Amino acid sequence: PSRRRAVPAADAPRTGLMLKRIYASLRGPTLVYLLASGLARLGAIVLIPLYTHRLSPAAYGDYALAQTIVSLLPTVLSLGLLSAIPRAYFSGATREEGTRAAGNVAAWTVTLVALHALVALAGISHFARPGSGGITSQWELSCVVVAAAGSALTTIPAVCLRSSQRSIAAAAWQLAEFGTVTGAGLVFVGLLGRGVRGAIEALATAYLVCGIVAVGFVFIGLRGRLHGDVLRRALRFGIPFVPHLIANWAQLASDRWLLKFFGYEADLGRYVLAMQLASVVSLAVAAFHDAESARIGEMFRRDGMPKLRAELRSIQRRYLVATALPSVAVLLALPLTPIFLGPHFRSTTTLVPIMLLLSIVDTAYFPSSNVVYFAGRTKVIPVITVAGAITNLLANLLLVPSLGVFGGLLARGMGYGVRSGALWVIAQQCVREVAPASTTADEAS
Repeated sequence: PSRRRAVPAADAPRTGLMLKRIYASLRGPTLVYLLASGLARLGAIVLIPLYTHRLSPAAYGDYALAQTIVSLLPTVLSLGLLSAIPRAYFSGATREEGTRAAGNVAAWTVTLVALHALVALAGISHFARPGSGGITSQWELSCVVVAAAGSALTTIPAVCLRSSQRSIAAAAWQLAEFGTVTGAGLVFVGLLGRGVRGAIEALATAYLVCGIVAVGFVFIGLRGRLHGDVLRRALRFGIPFVPHLIANWAQLASDRWLLKFFGYEADLGRYVLAMQLASVVSLAVAAFHDAESARIGEMFRRDGMPKLRAELRSIQRRYLVATALPSVAVLLALPLTPIFLGPHFRSTTTLVPIMLLLSIVDTAYFPSSNVVYFAGRTKVIPVITVAGAITNLLANLLLVPSLGVFGGLLARGMGYGVRSGALWVIAQQCVREVAPASTTADEAS
């Protein structure tokens, strides 16, 4: 007789329920956001075959460092107002009021980004050295600032359209971004053969075009207006996000800069390429986060924090599914990637599985951040992110000189663990302070 344990009958309904939840996590707006957001960010991945054949590992590493600056500056140029736009939208009693409020915050965002970018360009023209000398020369730095300003403006329509759950319009905008970024890279690096300088020029050109269109969206589509009281309220909310986002950036970029500093230029290019291959998971999670944050925002507007408390575990499971499925897909596709890479980059794939494991730790941050965000405890987010960034930086300083890229991976995991773990604790405190959703109004008061 067989000694295998019989599967309880109760397991079948549980399995069916889990499959339904997985399906629910991927249908509707989420699938649209996944495809569109993935394509919008996929420009860098689509260009990998071209760039790995045209650039050396060291030049590819310099291009990656330029990308880190482009990802940081939108936060600085906007003084955190990009984070205040969705909050303004969901604070409105109706969608119409929310749209007007978001448009006014977006108008100030455009103004601050433009002014600060002009100041930065003036400083570069005065202090930076001219000529071609890597990413620190005058022309390259100017292109980086233009790309960052355009990237900040390009974010505004995507944020507004996702907040209002206009998934098709948001998808169309992100597809346009994808086409512009990819087309510029093909022209400057593929057609004109301008190397790493052309790759940076392509970023500047693409985001300048998208940014100009975004300005029209703000002032014509949203009819954004500049009101002083709107700016004061938005800055009070957005500025606390600046150290948080800078610390978050440091956690993602410090390993790259320290690998460059300690002489691992060739390894840096391969390390960054492995991160880009693993970024398929972060693309999927970001797309899911776009849809889920809008859904949670509407839940908060309708039922308040008690509903978020009741749904927290379900939200966490949905994020876990959004991480696990693309991770499996990347692992299955990994043996095929060397076919498309340049000869100097084909050893990169050995780092990808480690990065996929780290992405699971990183994803635990997102559901907790939504709870803390709508609970109004945003001041604690920068503190936690700074703690994670300091952990990451110190670990990099200790580990990178002797272990190289593997030291960077260990340091990244330690930073993720501190950030995700600490924010999880705060999110649990937020939901414990709220009466359950089933509590009556008299009991809650």
